[in-house]
Amino acid sequence: MRWKKILLHPRVILLAIVLLLVLVMINPKPGIEGAAIRQVTKASAAQLAGIASPSVHTPPTQREIVLAVDGRTVADAQEYTPQSLMSS
Repeated sequence: MRWKKILLHPRVILLAIVLLLVLVMINPKPGIEGAAIRQVTKASAAQLAGIASPSVHTPPTQREIVLAVDGRTVADAQEYTPQSLMSS
């Protein structure tokens, strides 16, 4: 009975809501991996394919994301480097 009283206290409920919101703000799209495109070189294959370079005001969650290259998934930016793509 005492735990129920503690858990239903308004401050505890407010703390739980704030913690949930913080988790959502840290990772607004859970489960989505890949490398966000920060810049597209002029006259590159990416630009010729129609990928536009995002503006400096574009938030990271609104940028194009590379999910796979040649059938290999890309989990983060470290996996999307010229050296890592040529090594395998």
